Amino acid sequence: MDIKHAPVCGLFCGECPFLGKECAGCGSEEGKPFWTNLVGLEICPLHDCFRNRKQLEHCGFCEELP
Repeated sequence: MDIKHAPVCGLFCGECPFLGKECAGCGSEEGKPFWTNLVGLEICPLHDCFRNRKQLEHCGFCEELP
């Protein structure tokens, strides 16, 4: 599996119909996949939290998640 297709949220981009068309995969997009512009966001909130603020590889390492 390509790590660029495994975003911090735990989804797998490899199954996404937009991969290779509108998006290169969340790992490649550094938290700014195509859909962020569509919903008025600058960056995916999960990516921003886990990677940028908490410096975690993915959400599974977050102590705040149940």
